[in-house]
Amino acid sequence: MFATVMLQKKDYLTIPLGIKLYIGNHQNRFDLMMAAATVATLPVIVLFVLVQKWFVKGLTAGAVKG
Repeated sequence: MFATVMLQKKDYLTIPLGIKLYIGNHQNRFDLMMAAATVATLPVIVLFVLVQKWFVKGLTAGAVKG
């Protein structure tokens, strides 16, 4: 909500709002939206794969007493 309301200038767009620019009045560019979403998601997936061991260890360590 903050990004939609406060960041109206094109210099300050977040990735989802930038992807929203591909939606037009007469035509939707689904190919460009999907490519942009894939490029935006890949770094998050790679980072999670690299730190998955420590992430899961931290989640399970907080779940038990002792």
